[in-house]
Amino acid sequence: MLPWVTMSSGARRLLLAFGVAVLGAAGTFAFATASYRPVWKSDPASPLARTEVAAGKAGGSFWVVGGFGTGAAPSDQVERYDPRAREWTQVASLPVTLNHTGVFGYRGRPYVFGGFENVPATGLGPVSARLFRYAPKRDEWTELTAAPVPRASFAIGRIGTRVYVAGGSTDTAEKTARVDIYDLRRDTWREGPPLEVAREHLAGAVAGKPGRKRFYAIGGRDFYGSDNYRTVERLNPRKRRWRRLADTTVAHGGFGAVGVGRRVVAVGGEDPGSSPEGTIAAAEIYRPGRDHWRNLPDMPTPRHGLGVVAARGRVFTLEGGTVTFAGVSNVAESLRLRRR
Repeated sequence: MLPWVTMSSGARRLLLAFGVAVLGAAGTFAFATASYRPVWKSDPASPLARTEVAAGKAGGSFWVVGGFGTGAAPSDQVERYDPRAREWTQVASLPVTLNHTGVFGYRGRPYVFGGFENVPATGLGPVSARLFRYAPKRDEWTELTAAPVPRASFAIGRIGTRVYVAGGSTDTAEKTARVDIYDLRRDTWREGPPLEVAREHLAGAVAGKPGRKRFYAIGGRDFYGSDNYRTVERLNPRKRRWRRLADTTVAHGGFGAVGVGRRVVAVGGEDPGSSPEGTIAAAEIYRPGRDHWRNLPDMPTPRHGLGVVAARGRVFTLEGGTVTFAGVSNVAESLRLRRR
C-alpha cells in the first residue's frame, strides 16, 4: 500500500499543513524577490544650498565641503551630517574657499585635498595642491604636506593608509592622467601609475573585500562642457596596475561615485545638450564578478557637482546643482540597495 494511505488521518492533516506552509513561504519569497525595486527617499535638507561640493565619510558622519553658494559665491563652509540622527551641523570653515575639491576620511577625521581656490577672486581661481585635516574635538583645520602637483576635478579614494588621487585638471584648461599617492603615516607624496585615459571631472570610488580593496576611476571628460566619457579603470594597489573595465551605461561627468561593499554606484552629472537643465538623473551599479553595470532608479532630483557617500547599504546624494553651469540645491536623497 502507498505510505499516504497507511497514515492516520491526523498524520495526513499535519503533513498537508506543513506542505502548504512551505509552499506559501516559498511563493512569498519568490514574489518579494521578483517585485523588489529600490526606491529613493528624501532625507533632511542641508541648511546650505550649494553646487560643486565634495563629500566623504569619517567617524560615522558625512562631511560636505566647499563649492559655490547662491550667485556662484565661492564657499569655505563645511557641514557634518549624522545619518543615524538625521541631523546637520555646521563646523569650522576651511582656511580657504575651495570647489571641485576632494574629501576622504581616516580614523574619524575628514581630510580635504586640492580643488580650485577662490581667494580673493570669484570663479574657478588657481588650482590647489594643499591638504587639510579637520579635528572634530578642537573644531579646527590643520594644513599638511602639499602634493607635488596641484589638482582639481579629480578622482580620490583611500585604501588603508594610502590615498590615491587620479586624473583631473592641473590648471583651468588642462586634463591629466597623472596619479599621486599620499602616505597618511608619513605625510608624504609619491607618483603612482598613470591612468590609461587622461580626463577631468571624473569620480573615484573604493570597493572590494577587506584586504583586497581596489580604486576605481570612472567617467569624466576632456574639458569643461565637452562630451562625457563612459570609461572605467580599476587600480590594483599591490600590482600597481590599472585595468580597463566595462563602460558605464550612461556617460557621466561632474558626478559622484561610491563603493558599497564589493559594488560601485555612480550617480548624477551634467550634460549640457541632454535637456534644458543639462543635469543627469541616472544612477547605476557595477558588479565586479560580472564586469557589468546595471541601471538603478533615476535620482528624483537630477544634479551635478553633488556629494555621494554610503552607509549601511544606503547611498546618499547631497546638495549639488540642478542646472548645468549654475543652480544650487540643499537636497539630500538616499537609495537603499539590496544586499547582493
